[in-house]
Amino acid sequence: MTDKNNYSYTESYSGLKTRNWRCSDRYCRAMITTSKSTEALVGTDLPEHNHGNSLLRNKARETEAEVIQRYENVHRATTAAVLQDISNTIASFKFPSSIK
Repeated sequence: MTDKNNYSYTESYSGLKTRNWRCSDRYCRAMITTSKSTEALVGTDLPEHNHGNSLLRNKARETEAEVIQRYENVHRATTAAVLQDISNTIASFKFPSSIK
């Protein structure tokens, strides 16, 4: 099972009306419960995880590839210059409140 934030879970217990799921990362203590009849999340809050998620990791890899492609033919584009350009862009960008 995967939640809306792209964290994956493994079923850990199945009761009469609910299923309990734990994070697929065995070192993470995040757990959720779903209803057997509707398969909906019981409660409204998703748990905090002590690790990143695959969606963020995959997006970072895509972005990294785009940056490398963008600068590969730029004369004298050093690593330091590219990182400074990225840093300046990020510093001036207005992130949604959830990304702070």
